[in-house]
Amino acid sequence: MTELLPALLCTSMPEFRKRIQKLDGLKEVKTVHIDIMDGSFVKNKTITLEQLRNAYIPFDIQVHLMALDPQTHISGAADIKAKEFIFHAEATAQAPQVAKTARARGLSPGLAINPHTRPMSVRQGLIPCDLALVMGNEPGESGHKLMPELLSKIGLIKGLKKDIKVGVDIGVHQDTAHACAAAGADFVAAASAIFDQEDVRAAIQELQKKLQ
Repeated sequence: MTELLPALLCTSMPEFRKRIQKLDGLKEVKTVHIDIMDGSFVKNKTITLEQLRNAYIPFDIQVHLMALDPQTHISGAADIKAKEFIFHAEATAQAPQVAKTARARGLSPGLAINPHTRPMSVRQGLIPCDLALVMGNEPGESGHKLMPELLSKIGLIKGLKKDIKVGVDIGVHQDTAHACAAAGADFVAAASAIFDQEDVRAAIQELQKKLQ
């Protein structure tokens, strides 16, 4: 079954704490996907890894870094005891070194792939990584629509590297979740489809049904 990761895209710590509170105690949630944006690589800016250092996060953590110079953020991800560290191919010219450094700090490295990421960057970046994240649209905001043709990248990535874990981010909701699972996604990240709903637990359960 494709795993559902609630995505925390927050611009303030009160917002982050409120969303964690909504998830706290839900047996349906094991891992959360935390979006970190620097306002340079993408236009929007979120809370930082440093702000999260002492935050209450009762889940496994997957960091999705939408920021330049990802190597400078590895220590911050390790400090919050993240398990996975995903960075973008376009954010660095040294993807293998970033992945190596992340692994040395106990993080499983991952490569995020934008709609227009060059195939050569994908092939080179995947070599040292444990996971890949297919962006269903241009990164930077929650609520964008999934471009369904991009789901074909899941099979292409798995053809390039066996045993890699592949996820989908952006545009995952009740009408698209099944297509992501059918395309072979191992996990999906969803934000507005969960947190814009009145009943967060019911929204999660409905999405998980679609992912079966």
